[in-house]
Amino acid sequence: MRLLCAFLLVLALLPASAAPVPVPWKDGETLDYRIRWGAVLAASAHFTARQDADGWRFALDLRTRGPVEAMHPIRSLVYSVTRADPWRSVAYGDDRFAGGKWRAASGWIDYAARSGSWHEDKDGATTDTPFPVPDPAVNDIGSMLYGLRLVAWKEGVPVPWRVYNGPEIEKAEASLLRREKIAPAEGGPEVSCLVVRVRPVYADAAKDAKGYGVTLWITDDARRLPLRADLKARFGTFTLDWVTPGAIETPKQ
Repeated sequence: MRLLCAFLLVLALLPASAAPVPVPWKDGETLDYRIRWGAVLAASAHFTARQDADGWRFALDLRTRGPVEAMHPIRSLVYSVTRADPWRSVAYGDDRFAGGKWRAASGWIDYAARSGSWHEDKDGATTDTPFPVPDPAVNDIGSMLYGLRLVAWKEGVPVPWRVYNGPEIEKAEASLLRREKIAPAEGGPEVSCLVVRVRPVYADAAKDAKGYGVTLWITDDARRLPLRADLKARFGTFTLDWVTPGAIETPKQ
C-alpha cells in the first residue's frame, strides 16, 4: 500500500530528536467522535496516537455516516509523523476516496534544507511539488490538534500557528476564550473545559470575515481531552462530540 511505503520511507530518512516532551495522552490512545451537520449524523472520526523512538505518529480515520453516506460516501485517512522537540511535522498525508475516485497525497519535510516535497496521485496522474519551508517548526492538521493539548492557555494571549495545507503553509491563531462546564454527549456530570478558538488568518479580508475556524472544548484537567468541537466551514457548521469506544464501531483499517 502506498501509504505504508510512504511511512517507511519517511522513517528511514528522519534524524533523531531531543528528549521526549511530556504529553497528556498515552501511547496507543484512541478517540472516537460522532460528527453532526445540524441535526443530521454526517460522519465519524477515529483518532489514534502511537509513539515511536523519536516522537509520535497520529492518524485520523474519517468516514461518512447516515444519509450523507448514502448520497456521497467519503473515506479519508489523514496521518502525521511528528517530532516533539520542537513540536513539528516531518511527514503528513491524506488518502481519500470521494465521488467514486481515490486520491493519495503525502508530504515530507527536510527542515535542515528548509524545503519540503508534496506528492499526489489523482485521476491516474502523479505530481511532485517541491516547496520552501522557511519556518523551523510547522504543524499539519493532525499534529496541531494534539499540539493544542500541550499549550498552557492564558486568556488574552493568542498562540500563532503555521500549518501545512498540501504544499502550502498557512497561518492560524489560537486563543483561550473562556472556561465553562459542559456535559458529555452521552450524558453524565458536567466537566470543566477550556474553550479554545482556532481561526485561519487570511490575507483576504472578505474571506477572513466569514468566520471560518473551529471552537474546541478541552477538559481542564491532566488529560486535556477534546470533548467537543464546532467546525465552521464552507458548507456550514459541523459538531464533533467525543463518545466512548464502541458507541461508533471502530473503522476497519
